[in-house]
Amino acid sequence: MRIAVVHNPTSGDAHPTRAELLATLARHGHQADYYSSVREWREEVGEAPELVVVAGGDGTIRKLARRVADATLPLTILPLGTANNVARALGLTDRPIDELVDGWRTGTIKRFDLGTVEGPWGSDVFLESAGVGVLAATMHDIDEGGSGYVNALDGADARMSAALDVLETVAARSSPFRARLQLDARTIEDEYVLVETLNFGGAGPNLQFSPDGNPHDAMLDVVAVSWAERERLADFVAARRGGAGEPPALLPATRAQRVQVDASAGPLHVDDRLVTLETAHPVRFEAAVRAAALSFLIPASATDAVNPPDGPALRHIA
Repeated sequence: MRIAVVHNPTSGDAHPTRAELLATLARHGHQADYYSSVREWREEVGEAPELVVVAGGDGTIRKLARRVADATLPLTILPLGTANNVARALGLTDRPIDELVDGWRTGTIKRFDLGTVEGPWGSDVFLESAGVGVLAATMHDIDEGGSGYVNALDGADARMSAALDVLETVAARSSPFRARLQLDARTIEDEYVLVETLNFGGAGPNLQFSPDGNPHDAMLDVVAVSWAERERLADFVAARRGGAGEPPALLPATRAQRVQVDASAGPLHVDDRLVTLETAHPVRFEAAVRAAALSFLIPASATDAVNPPDGPALRHIA
């Protein structure tokens, strides 16, 4: 079977080298073409691969997803990032890499929805979420503001904890913004501190905004925290930090296939990317679902997390 490995050697903490990664695959009987990060691998390889192994974090997966959406080409993940939200949704975290690779032979294919978003700046896709308010402001503070130290910390746990610190600080000093949300045929309007349009419920530093979110149901989950409900956001983050299992749901999510957001102010994020807007306000975007746009190979040991599977194992893995 022809395998392409797209590897981000700077993801997370482990930083396996090219040689170490290829040696792991060879130990399980797989030969692979190697590509660092997200170069134009599809143009470099003569014969199309039958499986793409994404060895990296959520950002690397998202960049690859944009290139293989709506194709039959399956992906699988070796989670090497910090948050690993996509891999977590597929049940691939907290498992040794050897176990994941070994499970490819008897794994199954699972389809995965992809979110689409359009606004004055253009169009994009998301695997996790698109939104305005506190989460986007936290990303801005870490990437472009005074909290850049977060990305420089050693250890995923340290970075995640520090990101939650920043989120708490940003939430505490946040101001409300006015927003009108069109959720299919339903319209709501209020003053908010956070609006997130979610593909599978999770985003940011392992924040499960909607525990019932499902990346296989052709629906988006919208979680909107009004100014009057802002204390619930603080309680939610505090529970996430407490380490006593998953915190309770932030607020009931509203499910929709198409979402339009008109907000009085930004910033705006699409997954882990901040969108640069010409003006600070207003912010307008439309989100929808591209159902079953991606295919993921789920190793046998992780199939219970995405039951039922959509298809059989890749028969040519040997």
